[in-house]
Amino acid sequence: MILSLSIVRGYQESITEKISGLGAHIQVSNFDLNNSYESVPINVSKDLAQTIQNTDNVKHVQIFSTKAGILKKDDQIEGIVLKGITEKYDVNFIKDNLVYGEIPNIVDSMSSNKALISQITANRLNIDTGDKVQVYFIQDPPRVRVFEVSGIFNTGMGDFDKKILIVDNKHIQRLNSWESDQCSGIEIILKDFAKLDETLSEINLIIPYHQKAQSIKEIHPDLFDWIKLFDVNIIVLITIISIICIITLITTILIFILEQTSFIGLMKAIGSSNNLINKVFITLSIRILSWGILWGNLIAFSLIIIQNQFKIFKLDAESYYIDHIPVKLNLFQFLAVNILSIIVISIIVLFPIYIVTKRTTTIKAIRFK
Repeated sequence: MILSLSIVRGYQESITEKISGLGAHIQVSNFDLNNSYESVPINVSKDLAQTIQNTDNVKHVQIFSTKAGILKKDDQIEGIVLKGITEKYDVNFIKDNLVYGEIPNIVDSMSSNKALISQITANRLNIDTGDKVQVYFIQDPPRVRVFEVSGIFNTGMGDFDKKILIVDNKHIQRLNSWESDQCSGIEIILKDFAKLDETLSEINLIIPYHQKAQSIKEIHPDLFDWIKLFDVNIIVLITIISIICIITLITTILIFILEQTSFIGLMKAIGSSNNLINKVFITLSIRILSWGILWGNLIAFSLIIIQNQFKIFKLDAESYYIDHIPVKLNLFQFLAVNILSIIVISIIVLFPIYIVTKRTTTIKAIRFK
């Protein structure tokens, strides 16, 4: 049970971190029905950015822009979405998922032609760091930009990775003829993801009426609905485990007591009460229970530590968005499993002991074979 809960929690948190790392926890954009990558710009003043930054639970505020294009390398082409970032963009997530190369050094005073490309796209088009690629933009008039690949990243989120080419935000502003304070939107990183809905409501009260704030759950509802399904799976799994354990325990305890039926008769023959006999079996059961709980916790802890350190058990990254089984031990879940297990097992143990000792007569017990 501890391992099951740890794996589910670890997987949910890992996927949430990946999705949030690619698009932050909250995004502010223009209030329209346009869902394309050719977005209507918003004006982000320093006062607005500072007001959002001063909101409780807001860790970092950054602007971004997106624009669709066609990536060309030699005679191969690939549809791509440019994501423009600025000097103040939090690149920690990108650093953690950088396969090789380096992150472009973006400064506000000058434009950089360096770009970051995903490993999936790099492998498909045979691109390496230092290579120059062309990106064509379907607009009037058509335009082309040449970027030098400075680094290759791989977040494990294949469907997201293969779309993105990370560049200097000033390129997108020039291509769209935007002002320096215009961008596709604002990304907001939170301190505590658990307060997402509360913080989202606060942000919607701050921003202008023609802008909207969306949580990462609203932007990618299909992925978060999929993550929620694991809660149902874990309930079913724990229920099955519990039923099997309860049946096994009852059977084991009954066999254990029946084997000692002659002992029960002998104890009653020399004047022992049912309570005294119950205490003997309860003491033995507590000893077995204690060793079982201890070894169960030790094995679970050992496997969790080993998996965290060495990532022994792998997953198919293309299907599960992560290349290993993540584990995350929650103290509340750990205590709940142990406490509930002790309570349930104690009830299961006491019931057959009480039935057998209460209904077993001295003569029948001594003669029992």
